[in-house]
Amino acid sequence: MPDDSSPLLAPHGVAALPDKRQVAASFSRAAASYDAVAELQRGVGESLLSALPEGFSPRRWGDLG
Repeated sequence: MPDDSSPLLAPHGVAALPDKRQVAASFSRAAASYDAVAELQRGVGESLLSALPEGFSPRRWGDLG
């Protein structure tokens, strides 16, 4: 039986969507930390790419998120 106190459940355990304004506000509050992490990811990516042999040309790339 689902926990009816969950903010994502409407009465009787029916799934409810979160308020879009609350989601947008939450992302806005966290935006600065996302930017800081993105800067770190860019630096790591550049470092990894610079370690590849010159002329390296793979047929496929994978994005690990």
